[in-house]
Amino acid sequence: IAPDSTQIVPGYHAFWRTYLMASSFRKNEIDLYHGLTNELPRFTFRSKARMLVTLHDLIFIRYPEYYPFVDQKMFYSKSRHACSRADRIIAISEQTKRDIIEFFKTDPAKIDVVYQSCNPVYYKDYSSDEVEEARRLFDLPNEFLLNVGTIEPRKNLITLLKALTLTKNPIPLVVIGKKRKHFEELLKFINKEKIFARVMFRENISNDMLPLVYRASSAFVFPSMFEGFGIPIIEALFSGVPVITSTGSCFDEAGGPGTVYVSPQDEQQMAHEIDRVLSDTALRKQMIQTGLEHVQQFHIDKVIENTWKVYTSMQ
Repeated sequence: IAPDSTQIVPGYHAFWRTYLMASSFRKNEIDLYHGLTNELPRFTFRSKARMLVTLHDLIFIRYPEYYPFVDQKMFYSKSRHACSRADRIIAISEQTKRDIIEFFKTDPAKIDVVYQSCNPVYYKDYSSDEVEEARRLFDLPNEFLLNVGTIEPRKNLITLLKALTLTKNPIPLVVIGKKRKHFEELLKFINKEKIFARVMFRENISNDMLPLVYRASSAFVFPSMFEGFGIPIIEALFSGVPVITSTGSCFDEAGGPGTVYVSPQDEQQMAHEIDRVLSDTALRKQMIQTGLEHVQQFHIDKVIENTWKVYTSMQ
């Protein structure tokens, strides 16, 4: 029921989705509407459609310093309205459910937790030749730590860089993610500590090729301060890569019992765990096996099954 136009002024789709779309509900005899991104349309009171919304996170409330002021207010208004208007809410983690209850005083009985999945390309088996071809194509070292995510303060790459200066193992780090303004601050640190030979940045790696890069890595390190779920963690687990990530937030939900957890602001502990995971072959095997077992609950088939249960509960 989206507006049929290829020549629409910038911002119109967002305006239509929020304020005008509800007028289409009765005409199209909508029985159930699912808002997928923290948002439900306004002015739906004339429609009999049941309303479901998925909330990914409320980080803009918990960590407002990571968001421009206007974005904070806009996200808050949309999310609060959605939680109030929705007949049911899907939270993508127990952490997000706790935040919805804490910040919006929402009835817990109204909320279902349905975990996310990742692109099914991570489920596939790849040959060693394919992995080596990716290593050659992207000029990757024989052994390296991997970090995937937008390069912004909340992702906390700075602590990983500090840990890199403390590790006994001189393994390099490959960072894959979109560069933002924060990248310049990281470059200053890299140059100051003279670790530029150990840090490699890569961009524009396709979804088809990224699973091969995961599989080429020795360990995946994700020191984010806070997430709604943490899809890169399950990408790594599906890829059979040991994961080191942060304590707190939703990380233990995504990472499970086979993942190593460290305080996101403790570079000494992070360096110690990196060295331990890289040097202990038995530990690595255990982490990989336990991770593969844990991550099966995030397979897309399971996500579809659990989402369908929510739909049928709203009939």
